[in-house]
Amino acid sequence: LKATMGILTEYFYSQLLSFQHEDSVELSKNYRKQVGVKNREKTPIEFADLVRACKKTLQELEDGLEPHWYKVSVAVALGTGRRMAEIHSLGQFEVIGDYKMHFSGQAKTRDAENAKTDFDILTLFPARTLEKAIAYLDEQGRRLDPEIQKADRNAVNQAYAMALSREMGKYKGIHYKGLRAIYAECQWALMPVSEKARVEKHIKYSDWLGHINKEGASDATFMSYMVYQVADVEEIKGEFRE
Repeated sequence: LKATMGILTEYFYSQLLSFQHEDSVELSKNYRKQVGVKNREKTPIEFADLVRACKKTLQELEDGLEPHWYKVSVAVALGTGRRMAEIHSLGQFEVIGDYKMHFSGQAKTRDAENAKTDFDILTLFPARTLEKAIAYLDEQGRRLDPEIQKADRNAVNQAYAMALSREMGKYKGIHYKGLRAIYAECQWALMPVSEKARVEKHIKYSDWLGHINKEGASDATFMSYMVYQVADVEEIKGEFRE
């Protein structure tokens, strides 16, 4: 009887895993369909004012002034392309080049076996200045203990999202999460034409934003970030990496 029950348990457990896998696949299909529809209708935006405001905020830091923390947060988000939870808690940033940082502490790995939690990122603003900006957020008490965020993934959102949403309200059509999309779009605009000819845009988006699927390969998450039609990206790209 014990042996029979063992066989039955293994059978039903394997069936449960199979159903869970099917549900996961179906959810993935629905997600891809949703972002695919959204991606075909891009929101036109202009972001020159946003870029210049971020540069002004970072310059104030360099000059020893004390800008509002939420302005600093926006500048870091645009400059690094990282998430709110990473900027205000989980992320660790180390300068390794004029416009390059080593980043660890990615918030959304979805338990992928080969998840990219520790990798190099390009920055739109000088890496040293962005490092100061992140340290400033820490000094201002605007970075939560990572253990708090790990215990409650909504902790950063509850603490800072309202103030950051108000700050982003002055930039029509752009929200804080959208800064990641603009970051990636700017990185693409800054790539030499010769390099663009050798690679797919979505592959670079996945690379810059650190997207992976359950098997550790690039996934379709990039589609949810290819949502803007940035009208003045060519005009404003001279503001980066001077």
